[in-house]
Amino acid sequence: MTQHQTQSQGSCPSPRELSQSGARLVKELADKHGFGETAVTAMLAALDRGGGRQAQFSDPELGGMGQWSRGGMLMIGDMFNDALKARVGALAADAAERAAKGGFFKPDAMAGIDWPAELGTPAATGSQNNMRYAFFPDKRRLAIARGGEIELYDTGDHQIGGFGQQQDSSERLSFTSQHGPVTIDMLHRVGGSMDAQATSGLDRREDRELPRERPTDALGEPKRAGEPDGSRSKGEDAHASILAAIEGIAGLHAKGILSDEEFAAKKAELLGRL
Repeated sequence: MTQHQTQSQGSCPSPRELSQSGARLVKELADKHGFGETAVTAMLAALDRGGGRQAQFSDPELGGMGQWSRGGMLMIGDMFNDALKARVGALAADAAERAAKGGFFKPDAMAGIDWPAELGTPAATGSQNNMRYAFFPDKRRLAIARGGEIELYDTGDHQIGGFGQQQDSSERLSFTSQHGPVTIDMLHRVGGSMDAQATSGLDRREDRELPRERPTDALGEPKRAGEPDGSRSKGEDAHASILAAIEGIAGLHAKGILSDEEFAAKKAELLGRL
């Protein structure tokens, strides 16, 4: 029995159902990279949730819990297995390139949620506790459904992936982007019902009413609020990705998934890249 014929178990969360083209892609990637189809499906689903740019996955055959993002950032639970890490990285990069075309999963009904039609098709959807969310990169919008209402946020130039929820009573949604970790209260709310408490934080924003056409730098790239003139350098993006990775392994360490020694070693490795 070849290595890729060994099916892994315990992947989470459960991915959406594959389309026919998705099933063909999974088999193709499994044959090419030597992983089981369950592991490849877990990676493809993670990339689907991350908009094809990032992936947070958990599968024994992929080294346990791990994170990947474009630009070379990769962590797996079996952190000292360099051979496996290289294979997982190759699978993630290959799958991300293919996943960008979309259509590999059947549409998610999202438990009856009807997102505004003008937003189009979401690139990533999910749910946590009492909220459901969807990211629409073409419209630069994040939609959150909770309490029977839909809230809309302007995501600006953020490419959203890696949704999470802060462990406090606020139940604030957080996510990662190419600029690092971001919480929902850092975004400008542009639609949906809004009570006084929700608007109080937005009143302090200098740029409350964002124009449809955002300012651009000399290269035609949108500039982030508060960012000085000149394009954002690749070094700054890499710096943010490394800091986000350190936060990620800190979370694994806090949950007891990483030992003190493993956490210290990986943290030192990441800090060495700064």
